[in-house]
Parts: sequence; structure tokens; C-alpha cells
Amino acid sequence: MGHEGGTSTRICALVRIEGDPRDAYALLSEHESKALAQWGDIYAADIPVNRLYDLAACANVERIEANEPCSILVDTTAVKVGVQMVRDRTSEIPAFDGTGVVIGIEDIGFDLTHPNFYSRYLHRYRIRRLWDQLSTDTLNSTLVVGRDYVGKEALLNIKHSRDGLSQTHGTQTAGIAAGSGAEGSRTTSSYIGMAPEADLCLVANATSNNIDIIDESIRYKYTSTVDLLGFQYIFDYAESVGKPCVISFSEGFHASMYDEDQLFLQVLDKMVGPGRIIVAAAGNEGREKTYLHKEASAEKAGTFISSNRPYFLSLLRSYDRQKNMSVRLKFYGSGNETPLTYTLSSPAIYETPDSLYSDTLTSDGKKRFVVTMAAYPNYYKPEQTAFELLIEDLETGKVGGQNAPVSVELIGKDTDIEMFKYVGNMTTNTLDPTLNDATNGYSILAPSCSPSVISVGVTIYRTGVTNYLGEWKHVEEGTDGVRCTMSSLGPTLDGRIKPDVMAPGCNVISSNSTWYLEEHPEAQEIRWDVRHFEYEGRTYPWNSSSGTSMSAPVVGGIIALWLQAKPTLTPQEVMETIAATSRHYDPTLTYPNNLYGYGEIDAYKGLLHVLELENTGIIDHHLPQQTLLSMKGNTLYVQLEEPMATSADIFFYSLNGQQVHREELPPGQKRYMIPLPTLKSGVYAVQLNTGRAETTGSSLIRIK
Repeated sequence: MGHEGGTSTRICALVRIEGDPRDAYALLSEHESKALAQWGDIYAADIPVNRLYDLAACANVERIEANEPCSILVDTTAVKVGVQMVRDRTSEIPAFDGTGVVIGIEDIGFDLTHPNFYSRYLHRYRIRRLWDQLSTDTLNSTLVVGRDYVGKEALLNIKHSRDGLSQTHGTQTAGIAAGSGAEGSRTTSSYIGMAPEADLCLVANATSNNIDIIDESIRYKYTSTVDLLGFQYIFDYAESVGKPCVISFSEGFHASMYDEDQLFLQVLDKMVGPGRIIVAAAGNEGREKTYLHKEASAEKAGTFISSNRPYFLSLLRSYDRQKNMSVRLKFYGSGNETPLTYTLSSPAIYETPDSLYSDTLTSDGKKRFVVTMAAYPNYYKPEQTAFELLIEDLETGKVGGQNAPVSVELIGKDTDIEMFKYVGNMTTNTLDPTLNDATNGYSILAPSCSPSVISVGVTIYRTGVTNYLGEWKHVEEGTDGVRCTMSSLGPTLDGRIKPDVMAPGCNVISSNSTWYLEEHPEAQEIRWDVRHFEYEGRTYPWNSSSGTSMSAPVVGGIIALWLQAKPTLTPQEVMETIAATSRHYDPTLTYPNNLYGYGEIDAYKGLLHVLELENTGIIDHHLPQQTLLSMKGNTLYVQLEEPMATSADIFFYSLNGQQVHREELPPGQKRYMIPLPTLKSGVYAVQLNTGRAETTGSSLIRIK
């Protein structure tokens, strides 16, 4: 690949360099490398591949690290129906709508022209800039890949990110976090996002889903370090305009027990802070068997495996290096012949150079299977031994399955062994029904598994929606905020509870791309469009979709509302708010737990907590849906479903808890109009006491 200032192949990586930063920059320059960002003693650097060895050999270079990019986390089972909005729109001018906050979305497939990214009445375009990491137009770009586009004119001129004709995921996630619901001449309140007045800063990154549009000769450039630079790009923009920022990331990759991602996770810790929050999807592997455990008292534990790739990869760990840990593999043919059995034991691995063992197995006279196993100290618990087991099929291009099953058994007397899925699946087969020990768990993806990132799982409310063709699309998943079974489960590989919080993400309606619709009018995803509308000569869709991809921006948008109320919120304070105010679907469980984390996020209770109004004793729960408050100018309107049988009191409180106004509402009416000309501009808490639970509660209003 060509590069400005040289012709060598280059890669973007993280480098930890001890000592004075000036010496570190000089060292990188000496090795023809360029520092792109710095977090303490960790540098993101653009490095010539032919200088990596020399750089790594330098005495003060502790580590160089780069990993593959992520995958998007939308559900792939076509569970796409509608969900009620989490954020009640209780007034024409809601008390908190994301004004003054930047929401960062790093994703794929952005439609930059969708009216959803304007303000409600189209008077303000809210996408401030886009770093398109896939762009081939690198004119005057100082970025390591692609280029950025700044301002309305530049963004609308390119119309979509480079992958926008084949992807639409980012259009959906950005709409959930910050969509205004605008449809041109009208606004549909049904599809308004969590923070409809927030500014948007977008990064279109490379994932396994869109990598095909990048020339093969430069794909190696797109590493996890480039994803981190995308986060930094968003935070840098927010800092440049003096606004707090929350980033929503609906992608992920499997964590490892090797230390290959230690700098990645440490940089995340260094990035976040007051007014700088990262939210990430937990993953959609909750339905999958991902974990196999042989306890010390058990003779064996086993499972069948399969992979649609040419290899199956798993992680293992053993608690006692002195005891023999063995893996027994059985390769079944397509007939009833005796399976090929192969056993690999830990002593044989330890005796090989670098504790790396590999063997090729023959079947029907052919070299058919390659079995490789590596051992190393567990990064999280060095006293444990971690293993990676790689099984390759040289003939069929996939491993296992019904036509040529493969089984794995963990054996070893008095030895405790765990196995974790990495690439492939754990399954069952009637050939040996006893090998059915695989269970769910340990499926939280990175970066959601990071202690400094808010990890989000999925809940569900609706089970069906009518699409734009009038077809009823139905899925039986559950209602009332139950955990959706796709939602990945904790704990993390180092034993921490995750996810942190849940949010509606199964069957969420958001903006879809007009460019994707035009390019793929018969695509299966289009069957989940619930509405089409015309704007400036083009057809724009609203689409229903599911996955932790959808729940993460719900939480990101809600945190934007909290940041509007308190711009200096730290990740720890966000977690404290989540812990104190989240809804518990199953009260019999202890929270937090590896199913629900702290529970389902509550935007309103969270706001009260952030504003320190939660425990004042004067503010009650949120008003029920039967009661609507709307603020127009300096007049508050109260709308009830039924006339009040008795008189009621309505109280107004400033944010310091002081009562500033009170009105008595007479009985017999469903609609009340309360002028408030004496109250100064600002946010107030309103408490309505009617004597009936159905109509008693509180809300927040903003007077301009």
C-alpha cells in the first residue's frame, strides 16, 4: 500500500513506551512511525510493518498490540417488530431532550440525508461531522485511514458513508439514540429517539460485515486501534465545542484470556471520565451454548461442535497446572464407521517449544484435520493456565455439523477444566446423547466487557408489528420488559458481573436508509419496514429491528439526557444512577446479576437521581400514561382520560426542592390550562396529587 512520505506497508497499532513522552515521540519518528494519539504511556501509532521488529526490540517499548475489527450486533434471526418509546414525550418542549450534548455513534451504513437527523421541524441539521474510515477520498486528510467531512454542506453532498449502499445499521442506531422523528413536513412522535435535540458525531468504521468493499491489499490497516481512534475523534470534537459526550457502540468481538487486548482495554479506561461516557452492546449470544465445564469431581464433560468456517476455535482454562488436563476429540464420518479418536494432554503441550503443539490427522488416507493447541498463563489469573484449541478441516471448508460430526470431551482426574466458545458452536448429536454438557454464559463481548464501559442487554415489550405492506410480522419473545433470550450473559472471563443494565432493544422502530432501500428493494430487511414516506423526491423508511445493537443506543440516548442535566457526570456516577434507579423485572433475583445486570434503565428515575430529587419526599413516581402534561409557552396543559371525580392539587418545585407554585384543580374536567407567567425560565418538577394511583405522579417540565 502506498503511504504519504513513503511506500512501505503500514499498520495502526497501540504501543506502550516507558519514559518521557518527548523521547517516545522521537523513538517513533526514528522508526519512521507517527504517533496518532496518546493516553498516558500508550500511543496509537502508524508503523511501517518492516520496522515493527526493530521497534519492539527497543528497551523502553513494553508492548505493541493490534487486533482485528469488530462485527455489528444486530440480531440475525429476523426478530424485527415494534417497541414503545422509552422516553415519554410529555410536552412540546420536553424538559430534557439532549440539547447541549454530543452523541457519538461509531457504526456502519449511515444515511446522512434522513430527516430524522434534523431537528423536529427541519430547521437544524444535527450531524456535525463524519469520519468515514472507509472513504477512498483522502485528499488533505491527516487521519490514518479514510477522511472526515465537516458541516451540513459537505455531509449532504456525499449523502451516505461509503458503505451506505450495502449497509444501514448506523442509520438505525443513530436514530434510536437521537432521532427527531421528522418526516419532512410533519413529525411522527411514535419514532422519536431518546435525545432528539442532541448533536451527532459519526464514525463509519470497518467491520467483518463491510470489509469486502475495502481493497484486499489494505485491509490489514483496519485494526481495533483504528476503532479506538474513532472514539477519540468523537471525544475530541465534543471537547472542541465544550459539550459533554456519550458514545454508543453496537459492535463487538470475543474477549480472550491471552493478553492481546490489554492495551485496548487500558486505553478505554483512560478515555472515559467526567462528561465522557462509552456505552456498548453486550452481544446477541444468549441463546447459544457457549460454555463447557468439567468439575474436578466429574469424570468428563462433553459437547459436539460445528463451525461454518474452515476452523473451530475455543478457549480453555485449567485451575491446576500440576494435574493432567486432556481433550479427547472424535471425528465421525458421514457413515456409521468408528470415529477417529484423538487425545491431546497438557504435558505434551508444555514440552513443546513455546507450549505450542500441532498435529495433522489422516482420514481415508488423506491429510484431513489439523489440531493445534497452545498454553499460556491466564491474563486475568496468572496462576491458571489458559489454552487455545484450534481444529481445522482441510477438506470441507467447515468443521463438524450433521454430515461429519465432531465431538470434544474434557477429561482429567480431579481436574477442573472450563471451555469457552470463540469461533463456532457447541451443539448436541444423537450419535452420543451423553455429550450435552454445554450451557449458556460467558458470552459478553468486548469492549462491553470492559470495566469502564456501560454494557447493555436487551428487554422486550411487543411481539408483533404490521409492515408497510400490511403484513403482520410476529415473533413470540415475551412482553413487559422480560429479558430477550438473545441477550448475552455474564460473567466476564475474569468473573465480573455483566451486563450492567438492560433496555428495550427487541423490535425497535427507527430510521432506515433510503440508499439501502433503493439498492436492495427486495432485501429481507425491507420486509421489516413499517412505514415509508416521501421527502425531497426520495422514499425514506422506518424499520423495525432487534438486538443489543438497538438497546445500546437507547441507553446512550438516555445518558445524554442525564448529561444535559449534569454535564460532568462520570462513568461511576452513571453506574451509581443505574444501580439506584433501574427497574427489576424479576424481584426474586438478587441485583446485579448476569442476566439483567442492575435491571432495566429508567430514564425518569435516573433524571431525578442525577438532579438529587429522588429522595426529597416531595416527588412521586412518573405520571402514568393516562395523564399527559404539555408545556406551550408559559402555559401548562393537563390532559386526563376521564374527568376528575374530586379536586386535585398540583405543585411546582425548583430543582433545589423548593415549592414555587401551587394550584387546586376543580373536579369534573378532563383538561386543565394553568398559566405560569411568574415562573422564571428553567426546569421544574411538577407533582400532581389526585387521590387516585391511576392519575397521581410527577413529571419534569421546562419553561422558556
